[in-house]
Amino acid sequence: MTDPAPGQSLAQQDAQKTQTGEQVPEAFNWNVMEPRVRKLISDWDGEVRETKRRRAIRKIDVNTEALRVEGKLLADEILIGVRVADENIRKEQPIFVSYLTQSRRLAIFDCQTNPRLNTEPLEIAFTKGMSYSGFLKNIFKCIDGAQTHGWDSVEVLFDSSKPLHCGVEHIGHENLIFSSDAKDIQAQEFILRGFDVTIVQLKRFKKKHGFNPPAIDSIVEDMQARQADTPRNVRIYKYFTKVEGVVFVGWCSLRDRGEGTEITGWLKDPKPLDMGRRTLQEKTTFQESIEMVPDVMTGLPVATPIKKPVRTQEWVPETEELYPIVPYLYSESEEQCITSQKGRVFFDLPSQEAQIALWSLFINGAVRASNVYASPDQASATGSAMRKLDMTLDHGCIYSEPMRFFHTDYPDPGILRAADGLNTRKSQEMGKSAEAVINRDDSRKTAEELQQAEGEQTKMGTIPIMLFSGFMREVLSLAWYIVHSQAVQNLVMIMPMEIVLPGPAPLPGMPPSPGRSIRVNNPTFIAQTYDIKPAGDTDVIRRAEKIERRMLLLPIIQPTAAYPEFLMDLIREMLPEDADKYNSILQQGIESQQQQMLGMAQMLQEATTDEKGAVMPEWKPFEAQLTQMFNMIPKGQGAGQAGQQQQAPK
Repeated sequence: MTDPAPGQSLAQQDAQKTQTGEQVPEAFNWNVMEPRVRKLISDWDGEVRETKRRRAIRKIDVNTEALRVEGKLLADEILIGVRVADENIRKEQPIFVSYLTQSRRLAIFDCQTNPRLNTEPLEIAFTKGMSYSGFLKNIFKCIDGAQTHGWDSVEVLFDSSKPLHCGVEHIGHENLIFSSDAKDIQAQEFILRGFDVTIVQLKRFKKKHGFNPPAIDSIVEDMQARQADTPRNVRIYKYFTKVEGVVFVGWCSLRDRGEGTEITGWLKDPKPLDMGRRTLQEKTTFQESIEMVPDVMTGLPVATPIKKPVRTQEWVPETEELYPIVPYLYSESEEQCITSQKGRVFFDLPSQEAQIALWSLFINGAVRASNVYASPDQASATGSAMRKLDMTLDHGCIYSEPMRFFHTDYPDPGILRAADGLNTRKSQEMGKSAEAVINRDDSRKTAEELQQAEGEQTKMGTIPIMLFSGFMREVLSLAWYIVHSQAVQNLVMIMPMEIVLPGPAPLPGMPPSPGRSIRVNNPTFIAQTYDIKPAGDTDVIRRAEKIERRMLLLPIIQPTAAYPEFLMDLIREMLPEDADKYNSILQQGIESQQQQMLGMAQMLQEATTDEKGAVMPEWKPFEAQLTQMFNMIPKGQGAGQAGQQQQAPK
């Protein structure tokens, strides 16, 4: 391939390749891709506008003074912003927070090649490495975006600045651009990820990430000329495409100048996606050396060049076949298109508008009813039309004419009951059955109804968690995809161990002596194949379900002999960090009670049996119960056995 001349634009490079007969794939040819990229971005403008509209609906930033100036509100009116969508989003988020934070580990490694392997050390090390500053924040942003808009996404990428060289970045709902009828991100020919960057960041990209200097300089000069003293962000795009099943990544920009359009083109040429994965391959090269070889004719040594094969190993980059993008859908339905998914703003908008109207109506009515109005006590003798007098009532003043004071009627309290009814209905729709029962304004609420509502709410709450679990499984599997390869190359230490390299032999014929030690990853863990699962499934959801079942069985188990073990298991599940301390105290109490019961049984046996160990006649009606109690006494400690041992010598 011909190297481009310094300073050439990428369009000139493509033209040069065409002239030299080199085949340029359409996905890499900016002249071909520019109109398609521009069309995709143009088609996505509708989704960008909807995204901004949904955020405005969720926030409801009401400027009362501006509305009064515009004449949309009267001087004595106010608009109550009831943020139903935002409240419902926040009500759902604790279950996701618990799912991610209540487990001591982030993922479960189910070893497929060695099921007996204890993977807990690897799980803890992976959790520690992935719990870098910003990881959970990016996940929570994705959750919030999916709740608001219906879907959001993250990018899992190779990042050498992170502890395990793997990072997870929140993309943002409107920043992932794809075809509006897409059903699967991985099936798209190309997708875009939008970034808003500053000029300072662009200059750094030129040096740090190898962006095309002429293109970057052109953008910087243009933006500095246009923005004067007001710094503005520049919109650039990360371009993902698949060519013959291999993922390529490039960077591009589209800018408008004046009436025309300037095409900046590739800021960085599309290159194969690098996720840091490498495969160790053997490579054979031939090394030429000069050796003295006997001549076949004369037998004399002659200097002859000889090529000897030399085998070496090198890490070769692996090709990637999947976009490193993981979308999270708020809900699953029969609609297949991603853009057809809806979030809480869509579902809550009618209720929100109704509650804003009802609360504003009630408050404005109450404010107007609290105002005092007055009129002369006697009707006008002239019979003229009613008019407003230019007089303001002042507190503490005496007027020369009698006045009749009055006010408008206060609004009906049923307006508030209607607003609460809407809130209760929305709680039921969200699966918050217990909250709906508590908020219901009647006297028929019972403990049984509340218990059933809580059980129903628990079942409904598992639905969004199961969808989120599938999303986290994809994210963690892709993260391990990167971390595992980095660990195999010993570029990150996730399961370190020390090995000693043999040194040179001190004397011929003697074994090598110990040399220097190096740190590598333990192959016992790294060489295995794992199925990655989110730990929240087991540590949070299933544990909560198991605890709930145990609490229901607790009254039944309590009178039985299994109660102590049952209670210790319950403590172990509810308080895993403190279980050993509490169970140790509980075990001591159980042993103490057993010793007391054993002592009482021995005393009762001595009092109710004769020298031969038989039950005395007066205790015969209770012989079955006494025998059952005596069986608890270890052999050799009963009164009867003691009496027999005393009579044996006679």
